[in-house]
Amino acid sequence: MSTYKSIYNDTVKIEPVKQKKVLSGKGFYKKVVMSTVILMILFTCFKLIGTNATTNSSAEPQAGEQVIVVQSGDTLWSIAKQYIDESDDVRYMIFKIQSRNVLQSSHIVPGQKLIIPKLKS
Repeated sequence: MSTYKSIYNDTVKIEPVKQKKVLSGKGFYKKVVMSTVILMILFTCFKLIGTNATTNSSAEPQAGEQVIVVQSGDTLWSIAKQYIDESDDVRYMIFKIQSRNVLQSSHIVPGQKLIIPKLKS
């Protein structure tokens, strides 16, 4: 313990800093295992919630809509371009196809069925 003179008080005592006890042995491993188990349970719960929150299926086609099967080499851009007029925006048609088919990205695979919505004129 040491002391020094303060301008506010006559003498101030400084207590030594106590070292924290480092976990080791059974207590340390027990906490690591429990933390890992809890994290795994939380991860699994969030994964299950995420899979049930979005479904990857769309409703049946309505009047004026067409169902196509994606061929090898097709892209959303090439498909959308086939179903628009010259004055329509291809990007808007891609957006409509993605929305109608509940696509999370522009990735499509051969054999996949897509509903092509009719643009309102």
